[in-house]
Amino acid sequence: MAASDQRRHPLFLLFFVLSVLLSVCNCCIQLPSCNCTMVGSSKRQRGRKIDCSQHPAPFKTLVGKSFPPDTVHLNLAHNALVALRQGSFIHFSSLQKLNLSSNQITIIEPGAFDGLKSLKKLDLSNNLIGTINSSMFSGLPNLEKLFFSNNRISTIPDGTFNYLPSLKRIELQSNYLRCDCHLKWILKWIKTRHVRIPSSTTCALPAKMRNKPLSKLKRRDLHCDHSVQLLTFNIRPSESQLVFKGDKLPFECHASYMPGDMSIAWFRSGHLVTTNKTMGVFVHTSHNLDRTIIIHRLVVESLDTTHAGEWSCVVSTSSGNLTKTVHVEVRMPDVVLQCPTVTNKTSKGMFTWEESISGLLGSQLRGEAADLCALGT
Repeated sequence: MAASDQRRHPLFLLFFVLSVLLSVCNCCIQLPSCNCTMVGSSKRQRGRKIDCSQHPAPFKTLVGKSFPPDTVHLNLAHNALVALRQGSFIHFSSLQKLNLSSNQITIIEPGAFDGLKSLKKLDLSNNLIGTINSSMFSGLPNLEKLFFSNNRISTIPDGTFNYLPSLKRIELQSNYLRCDCHLKWILKWIKTRHVRIPSSTTCALPAKMRNKPLSKLKRRDLHCDHSVQLLTFNIRPSESQLVFKGDKLPFECHASYMPGDMSIAWFRSGHLVTTNKTMGVFVHTSHNLDRTIIIHRLVVESLDTTHAGEWSCVVSTSSGNLTKTVHVEVRMPDVVLQCPTVTNKTSKGMFTWEESISGLLGSQLRGEAADLCALGT
């Protein structure tokens, strides 16, 4: 029987159809809640398109997840991924499109995309990524389009895209983007590399640059002579405190990260506060997961009257300083303000009790005791 006749034979056609269905089914058996289809017009170009964006139990990690090595399109949008570990896609040399948008990604380890030598489009938009650097993008020699909008990117270090020689388009719209001297390099880079940044990528800070398209700016517009401006700067507690001798009092100061010579410190009545274990004073600085916020903590383990006064968190930069202050009043524990008996009549009956004043804001103590009691009536 001739080869052409064999291909027309019903048994041959049945075997061919079953083999295709089996290959698709194998994919779907491994990923029962993902949509798996074959794409491509020829045997050489055929591959799988896997869509896991509607997964009923969102992926929190890629560890233990198995995808066919001939996958060309992989959609992992709308899952719950937090971190991309090194080598997460090491076996996907055929992958051309990868959608990781609308997850909760904060961490991309160096080498996370190693092995994706065929990838042309990468979508990381709508995540919680606060910092980027060149080590995140190694292993992507053919990437042409990078979507990074709606993350928490405030700045982009020079050389971030050095490992992306084929890049043609990048979207970086961010409500955190600071257009200052640290972004000056990118204007020359997009011109020499012929990379397009759409006008939707606009500045958030400084205030006078807000909503201006990054790609339309001149190099002279990107400088660091602006007054210091932070999207986040607050202290906790934020209002004056009435506390008692022997109490423990924790403070927290949160400030947006700025590149350059930024520092943050606590002061009491103008004097720098540092850790003093003997005095029970502890100071510690850390970052949130995406490293967009600096958290400066101060704990006084046992208050005494010498701790009364102004406590200030000061952020210092080459462009100036910002300060937040809270007033603390320390009282002896045997000082209790007593209010007269209060009687309230409600639909459920008559209620009578005496109220002691404790834990009130310091600002409330500036009036008479009678005024304090009036607050509860």
